[in-house]
This record gives sequence, structure tokens and C-alpha cells, in this order.
Amino acid sequence: MGHDEYVEVRDEPRHRHRFENDYIRLYDVLIPEGDQTLYHRHCVDTFYVMIADSSVQDRTLGELESSTAQIIAGGAFLRAHLSEPLIHRVCNIGSSDARMIGAELKAAPPVSASLPLDVPCHSVQKEHDRLRVYRLGIQPEQTTGPISYDFYSLTIVLEAAVVLVEDELHNQTLMSCSAGDAIWQSPRSNFTISNPGRTEYRAIVAEWREQS
Repeated sequence: MGHDEYVEVRDEPRHRHRFENDYIRLYDVLIPEGDQTLYHRHCVDTFYVMIADSSVQDRTLGELESSTAQIIAGGAFLRAHLSEPLIHRVCNIGSSDARMIGAELKAAPPVSASLPLDVPCHSVQKEHDRLRVYRLGIQPEQTTGPISYDFYSLTIVLEAAVVLVEDELHNQTLMSCSAGDAIWQSPRSNFTISNPGRTEYRAIVAEWREQS
């Protein structure tokens, strides 16, 4: 197959670049109703978080048949594109915008936690060699109490909400979050997340792990 048949994922216009550092490149995929991507190549292990319910048709370059998938908001998974590169095109066949966040795992962090978090409001969803994935849910008027993330992490907000973050010096930051907001964080100790709003704060927290 010739390279003129596809573009790299960072050049695909519906994969909108958000930010990049030594450990991660993050993009925001938005495919309007009835629209489709170009054929594009993924060749870096990528963590995906679904932001909106949608219906998509996926075709791998060179194959005659497409596959159809129903995407559920809040889903999160890792795909090993480094060992199994993917060149495909995605078409939105649903009745609303299709949206997801993609986070390429560029490099392993210098430190990570050996054991999973055992703190309020966090539950382990999946464990991979490169990631540990948590679901974070904080009800209105609920707080995590003091917690520590002894790892590099990516938080993806699933629904609009308001949260109050307080550090160990009692400095407070009130954050108004929208679905799809992404927060990259270095290891951080003794902070608290509270929900002063009227709706549950829901997010996915991905813990970057050292390579074994």
C-alpha cells in the first residue's frame, strides 16, 4: 500500500491535537453526523475514552467489508498499535456527533505506584502493563478526603460538573469542567477533590506505569 493512500493520525483533521509532552500526545476526535475521517495510521499504543454515545462504521484499508460499532459514553480501553499498527477510516452513521479522546503513550514515566489506589471514590477498572485505569465518581457534597497520586496521570472528564480541589497548603481551586476536558498531572500528594455542585462528578483516571 502506498503512503498516498492514508495520512498519519496527527495529520487527520478530525483528530484535533490538544497537547503533547514527553509521555503523552493527546487528541480530541470529533466526527459530525454523516461525516468520516480520512484513512489514517495509528502506530503508537493509544488509550481511548468515549465521550458521546454514537454509531460508527470502521473500515480497515485494503478490506472490502466495514464493521459497525455502537459506542457508549464512558467506555475506556487501550489498543496496542505499536505491535499492531492500524490504518482505517471511521464514518459516523449515527444521529449525533461522535466524540472520543485519544492519548498516545509515548514513553514510560520515571516513577509509578506498585499498588493500586485504595482511596474513596476511585475504583480500578482495568490493569495493563502500561496503564492502570480508574473510574472516579464523586457525588454532590461528597469529598475524597486527602489523597495522593504517586504516579503520572491523565484525567478525562465524562460529564459537565463543578469540582473543588484543595492542596496540602489549603489553597483551593474551583473548576468548572466539561465533558472531554483532559488534565495531565505529575505525582501529587495530599490533595482533596470535593463536589460542591448538584450533579455527580464522573471521570476516568489513567495511571501511567513504568515498563517492567
